[in-house]
Amino acid sequence: MRALRSLALVAATLLVAGCSGDSGTGPQAGVLRLTLNTPNSGDGALLFRITGDVDSIAKGVMVQDGSYTVADTFTRIVVAGDLTDGPVAYLYVPDIHDLSSYVATVEQAAVKATNAQRSVAGYTITAAVE
Repeated sequence: MRALRSLALVAATLLVAGCSGDSGTGPQAGVLRLTLNTPNSGDGALLFRITGDVDSIAKGVMVQDGSYTVADTFTRIVVAGDLTDGPVAYLYVPDIHDLSSYVATVEQAAVKATNAQRSVAGYTITAAVE
């Protein structure tokens, strides 16, 4: 009986050792897509802020011009062009599993034809894994 217990203990140890490898749930660098939902037509420029750890940024296809500033706790992004609903930027981040830490806030919006400032009410930008 003692030999059977020892054998069972060895088998259980091997099973646990085999399962202790990389489970794939740790940090995984990747790309997040930022998608704009605008309540207006004729948007020409947006200034928005993203909280969360960002490595770098690439502009979306509808954006003709863009720039960004990365700070310790947030990133501020300016995009300009014929802005409509759709992807406005792509974030390169150290951990795509931490999606809930990336929150976008539209701070300013401008009309394309006149550059007049608009109310930011109704604008949303959501982040999703690319």
